[in-house]
Amino acid sequence: MILLAFRRTGVDRSLHEAASLDGAGMWLKFRHVTLPSIAPTLLLSALLAVLGSLKYFDLVYVMTSGGPNHASELLSTYLFDLGINRASFGYSSAVATTLLVVSLLAGVAVYSIRTRRRSA
Repeated sequence: MILLAFRRTGVDRSLHEAASLDGAGMWLKFRHVTLPSIAPTLLLSALLAVLGSLKYFDLVYVMTSGGPNHASELLSTYLFDLGINRASFGYSSAVATTLLVVSLLAGVAVYSIRTRRRSA
């Protein structure tokens, strides 16, 4: 939220004034002026949040072990439960492969956004 609030203050006021002169309302100014300006920051924040959530196995497992009725279960704690507690090795390896693919896709997306922003 801090990144988005900081980025929102960097949106050029003259663009908002020009949109107002063209008759745009608050929603159209947000949709066509503010949102395209903060979109790279919004996407990067979302991808970093996904990557960060993949690293929380230890905290969730120690505190709740997946929680009551799987309320706080993450993909990594589910993987541990399948592989270690239930000894379902085939299904747990499929979940691990899914976790690997999600991590790789998120990492590639963050890398491509960073290189695109540097070249622009």
